[in-house]
Amino acid sequence: MTHTAGRTLMPGQDRGATGGIGKAPAAAPTDTVPGDGGLLPPAVLELLRPRTRLVKDPTTSASAQDVGAVAHTRVEVHTVASPTELTAAGLTQLHEPARTATDIAYRWLLSFPSPATRRSYASDLRQFESWCATRDVPDILATRRSLLEAYDRHLDETITHVLPDGQPAVIKQGLKPRSRARKLAALSSFFAYAVDDGLIDGNPVGRAKRPGVNDAIADLNGLSARQLVQLLNTAEAYGTREHALVCLLALLGMRVAEAVGVDIQKIGAGEGHTGTHHVVTLTGKGGKIRKLALSPRAWAAVRAAAGDRDHGPLLITRTGRRMSTDQARSTIKVLARRADVGLTRHPNTNNILDVWLHPHSLRHTFVTLARQAGAALEDVQDAAGHSDPRTTRAYDLDRGQLDRSPSYDVDRLLARTPHQSEADRG
Repeated sequence: MTHTAGRTLMPGQDRGATGGIGKAPAAAPTDTVPGDGGLLPPAVLELLRPRTRLVKDPTTSASAQDVGAVAHTRVEVHTVASPTELTAAGLTQLHEPARTATDIAYRWLLSFPSPATRRSYASDLRQFESWCATRDVPDILATRRSLLEAYDRHLDETITHVLPDGQPAVIKQGLKPRSRARKLAALSSFFAYAVDDGLIDGNPVGRAKRPGVNDAIADLNGLSARQLVQLLNTAEAYGTREHALVCLLALLGMRVAEAVGVDIQKIGAGEGHTGTHHVVTLTGKGGKIRKLALSPRAWAAVRAAAGDRDHGPLLITRTGRRMSTDQARSTIKVLARRADVGLTRHPNTNNILDVWLHPHSLRHTFVTLARQAGAALEDVQDAAGHSDPRTTRAYDLDRGQLDRSPSYDVDRLLARTPHQSEADRG
């Protein structure tokens, strides 16, 4: 079996640079992020991380302040490294012209206020750097258009191994067009920054062929209403933290970073047209602040996860630390196996080949089920925190379903509209 943009290895065939074949296929080395050194060494990455400081909690009551019992909370602050720190990390001072690719990488990532964006783009850049190292590219700034197009083909390549029973096992899965386009967009932004600083003459990604992305056919997965109920019930039986995580992702449509970033003190009450609602305030992508109403099940799950705590992260580990996004992803995969949803199974043996469910799948599920339930597109867009309604529409896995054709609505409207017969008009 051969992927249209990949290749298949027969039993015993060497797969070369992609590594050995075993029961647990590993991703190709070029898809990993190097641990240290390179374009973004640890000292530089450390300067890009947000720092924390203690500030007075604005939610402290007036009575508590009167007796001096002012609570403090730790918040993230974004500061530019000092000249001494820049020198220690081997970077040029910001008022001086950039001299190296590392200078450009640091300044480029510094231009993004969101820590999540910095981490994502840093990962994209280091992944490309790692792949360039396998092609003996001496300097990432020497990249040409042809190399970028070859990198896109590498991202698209799927390599499979034929098992003794004739079934293919994926060794390296090619990325979907949207993911490839996002990675190339990140690289284009990096090279554009290098052009602005005068280190290179042109952006090699500018005229490179990029994967076409069709909004009408989104490469997304999600759960049905029945499957989501199954997952929620499994999570509730598993633990209060796990249940709250699934509720935040699937019932409120949060991004995984938003879900693990929820603080207990940000959960409160909000006024609506029909009364008071339980709400959570969060800072989303691009620093946008929005309030989300907690449905009855989500509110119960949040209260159970918080327990008797009134401050700090809602979702914590056994050691009391905030749950990380990686831990959240692992948790969802464990729950998917237990609930028997979001799985790819062997057609003959029914063995699990892959767990495709991940936190973002639950975000797609939220959008789809909300639209199925009749929620207006603009309301779903606001809840999801999308800047563009086209993104919300792309997340709707039922988009284009004939059952939702507006022609039926028009027909029903006309059937209810009073009219005169020809005899009455005569």
